Amino acid sequence: MCQEEKYNEKCDVWALGCLIYEMSALKPPFNATNQLALAKRICEQEVAPLPVEAGYSKDLQFIISQMLRKDPEKSMQLCFVLILLEILFDRTL
Repeated sequence: MCQEEKYNEKCDVWALGCLIYEMSALKPPFNATNQLALAKRICEQEVAPLPVEAGYSKDLQFIISQMLRKDPEKSMQLCFVLILLEILFDRTL
């Protein structure tokens, strides 16, 4: 979306990845003081790994990293995200 591409399912996957990241890290994956700076950071900055002290699994980190890929063609499809999240949460119960 920051690069003026058409909205599609991959945008929703990316937005969900941002939401899961923020819920896990207790901070947004990208931070800026205005919309232009935010768009620039989204396009140029890599997302920091989840804090180790939070105790989240490498599996969750992997899922988030796949959801937040910059290239929409390489981003994970929503159906795979849901399957992986279900497997991950079933293992933690």
